[in-house]
Amino acid sequence: METTAPHYPELNRRYLCSFIDGMIVFTTAMAVGLALQGERLVGVRITAILLVILTYEPVLTSRLCTAGQFAMGLRVRRHKSVDDRISLPAAYIRYVVKLIFGFYSFFAMSFNKERRALHDLVAGSIVVESRAGRDRSDI
Repeated sequence: METTAPHYPELNRRYLCSFIDGMIVFTTAMAVGLALQGERLVGVRITAILLVILTYEPVLTSRLCTAGQFAMGLRVRRHKSVDDRISLPAAYIRYVVKLIFGFYSFFAMSFNKERRALHDLVAGSIVVESRAGRDRSDI
């Protein structure tokens, strides 16, 4: 099987991917919050909202891809082997660094040819464009 060099997405595509995922998380958290109203459900509501916020990106990134990644044709992979998905612990490390540094995490992309953001550097991950033709085997 012939392997080709990976393509690294531009900053604007990565921002749009994050925006799409952010809107999905926000909308889902709001829907959960509205569905679980009432004084007796405050703890359940907070737990459910935190569960959405803290699991969406790391779990989907390590297992499949998020809706934003799918829509933009991006995949998060291991830096040392772009054919392999990142592990769940690496996905959580990546997510926490991304949450802490936010927009500033993407500044590192300007300083390396693989366009790795700070959260990618810390987690040992890389974002690549999915294979041409949207081969579903790379999901």
